[in-house]
Amino acid sequence: MRQSYLVPLIALALAAAPAAAQETVRYFPAAASTPGLNGTFFSTDAVLFNPDSDVPVTVYLSWLPGGSDNSAAAEVPVTILPRTGVRLEDLVGQTLVGSGAGGVRMRADAPFLAVSRTFNNGKPAVGTFGQTILSVDESAALQQGLLLGLVNDPSASGFRSNVGFLNVGLTATTVTVKVWDAGAATLLGQASVALPPRGFSQSNVFALIGQAATAVANATVEFTATGPVLGYLSLVENTSGDAIFVVAVPDSGTPDTVNRAPEGAITTPAADITVTVGDPVSFVASASDPDGDEVTGAEWIFGDGETASGLTVTHTYTTAGTFSVTFTATDVNGLSDPTPAARTVTVQDANRAPEGTITQPVGNVTVQAGAEHQFAATVSDPDGDQVISSWDFGDDVTASGLNVAHIYAAAGVYTVTFTATDSKGSPDPTPDTRTITVEAAPPATLSQVQAQIFTLSCAVSGCHRGASPPRGMNLEAGNSYSNIVNVASVENPSLNRIEPENPDASYMWLKVNGLAGARMPLGGPKLSDQLLALMRSWIEAGAPNN
Repeated sequence: MRQSYLVPLIALALAAAPAAAQETVRYFPAAASTPGLNGTFFSTDAVLFNPDSDVPVTVYLSWLPGGSDNSAAAEVPVTILPRTGVRLEDLVGQTLVGSGAGGVRMRADAPFLAVSRTFNNGKPAVGTFGQTILSVDESAALQQGLLLGLVNDPSASGFRSNVGFLNVGLTATTVTVKVWDAGAATLLGQASVALPPRGFSQSNVFALIGQAATAVANATVEFTATGPVLGYLSLVENTSGDAIFVVAVPDSGTPDTVNRAPEGAITTPAADITVTVGDPVSFVASASDPDGDEVTGAEWIFGDGETASGLTVTHTYTTAGTFSVTFTATDVNGLSDPTPAARTVTVQDANRAPEGTITQPVGNVTVQAGAEHQFAATVSDPDGDQVISSWDFGDDVTASGLNVAHIYAAAGVYTVTFTATDSKGSPDPTPDTRTITVEAAPPATLSQVQAQIFTLSCAVSGCHRGASPPRGMNLEAGNSYSNIVNVASVENPSLNRIEPENPDASYMWLKVNGLAGARMPLGGPKLSDQLLALMRSWIEAGAPNN
């Protein structure tokens, strides 16, 4: 019986065979190898036919099961000799090694024809005729279509209406289904079906919209999809499992539409953010409506009891905490976005500045120029941040750290400022200060210069000491004065080694500063600022032999 039933269907398909060779892609919108209701088991057999009289054709079949992304589905080749057909007794279970319900994609580099039948194989005594499912071209897929003649009879001897969709594209697609009582022109309900790439879905459409127990003798399905789909109705008799297969037809009319909600998106901030108490925060959103309706509501909830309206708003948080901000768009019909856009805003307490205190000197002091003086301070930060310490000595000299030393070169009154700055860049708004009165130091003596400079750095072994010192300049105690004061330099006879009252015209002063010839002490470190100040003071005092 099954074979004689298929033969006339194949004959009908042959009458429409294409004349010219071309790549052919066809689909069985539904196929199965799966148990059904009431002890049924649905299987699919198929016949593939090569209409060419001379050349074989290889058809590549892919199984597209429900609930899966089938964009990379494996292909099974079936070769058909010229002008012959191949019968596949169990298309899903054996040929494609699959199970469940789904669709079948077929492709070849030449025309071919295909017909299938899905039938109840679980009750041999009844329900073996099944439903014939002809293959359809990919171009038959619709984005807006109708399914006619649906019936829902919940009784055991009644009918149920299974509606299926097969996504022929390589991107995900959403199908919106609306079920109407065709006699009363009443909308019974609607639902959405998500299809992965080349995905498949079949369900009792009345159960899908929550009306499984509602008896309807004549119903219509309207569907729209975001991508092309193959839609069908399988009207199944509950007792035998026999079914009638109905292919969707294009919907050329203007179906009654159900208002769709607008969608809002928060564009600023682009992600969750952290801010400080008291800082104004800008929020920007966009809104769109799939029906083209005017979006009349743009409402913000900031999570702290405050709200605002508009696409662009500003809000200031007055307390620390974590707040969920939502934006809801509402269309002119009063329908709001069911999934408002949201951001999480973490609000921290405002940064508090550190405090620095000078501990040395404990008060304002008077010091001498040229002498080294110690400065010390302590710091604290109420937020526990790291602190950077800086000193300004009032003479264009600065330093960093808690404990520093400084030498004032000239007499005068100076303000020392100590500033603590935290790691966030906030300085102490009231930095601690000291007033330093610098008095001119008494003129240095030759004895001081001899003991601190000549004896330690110059009159050493191999240098300016002994009977034959370099350049004839002996800087030992008791000899240095007569060797340098008002004595012409050997290297630069136009200058005296020490010109009383004029350091800048003294060749030795220029040498120890590296301003003439090789710097002295030769091979040793440069004299400290304190020692240089000592030597200059002695020269400016007239370079006395004291």
